[in-house]
Amino acid sequence: MQTFFAPGKILLAGEYTVLLGLEAHAVPVKTGQWLEFFAYTTPENQAPTVHFKALDMDGEIWLENVYDLDSDAWRNTQAPELKAFDAVLRSVSDEFWEPQTSYRLETRLEFGRETGLGSSSTFIALMSQCFRLDPQKLQDEIFGGSGYDVAVACLGKPLSFWRNDKGAHYRPWRLPLELSQNWHVVFLGEKVNSRQSVSAILQKMQEILAEPFYKQQFERVLNIVRDAESTASLEAALEMYQMLLAQLLEMETPYKQFDLKPVKQGLCKWLGAWGGDMLLVNDTFLRSESVFFESFNCVPWNEIVSHE
Repeated sequence: MQTFFAPGKILLAGEYTVLLGLEAHAVPVKTGQWLEFFAYTTPENQAPTVHFKALDMDGEIWLENVYDLDSDAWRNTQAPELKAFDAVLRSVSDEFWEPQTSYRLETRLEFGRETGLGSSSTFIALMSQCFRLDPQKLQDEIFGGSGYDVAVACLGKPLSFWRNDKGAHYRPWRLPLELSQNWHVVFLGEKVNSRQSVSAILQKMQEILAEPFYKQQFERVLNIVRDAESTASLEAALEMYQMLLAQLLEMETPYKQFDLKPVKQGLCKWLGAWGGDMLLVNDTFLRSESVFFESFNCVPWNEIVSHE
């Protein structure tokens, strides 16, 4: 048996602009997804198979099926969630499969599928480790997007990530622990399809970043986030990044969407796709809107994020 692990992620800054070549700054979280992989001799008079089972954080099966390696077909072809795993199997080299050998894969999530922490990116990372595939290429083929989340899932470290015509790139990045000690992640309980969100605004973002002035403004703010040495400058840059996106893309900040009032030295920013998943707030803002946040799961940033 082989065991693999991939951590989930949080994108602090760079949502949407990362798709067009700008740097994004992301961190891994302490929870993720596990994969157990077994290979065993196929019983006589039976065809070799791949048995795939996916468990949620409560240990409940949310997807299970068997793939016949001889006929290249699933036993239950009606499960739409199999599309991603089907693409994985098509990418695996023929040399990987041993004669008269069957396989069993079981994944287990440590966070809810609706949290936005990366059930898809950890899946890609695990499949890449298990079947010895290129994770960024696999991500491009199955889900698209920038691939920053897959990079975090594979490396398990905070990083600055960008893409250009030569592919995906990243470098180590450190967010000082003391700068985020008053932060909280608010889970809104609604999973957003970020690929659908991106497809709706990507063309407009391309037009905006074609203007050197706007591109420079985004780069400047993202560099402040990357190099911040104080909480005040970091939080101001995060709010500025969010404001630029909101104004140029005509999208709603969390203040507007939830009818929340900004406060001095407060922080309230979308994490990941806008409109759902998660919010980042600091102590000041959490206290000012305590009644609103009572109905949500609020977790201290430094308890959920891995800084290693």
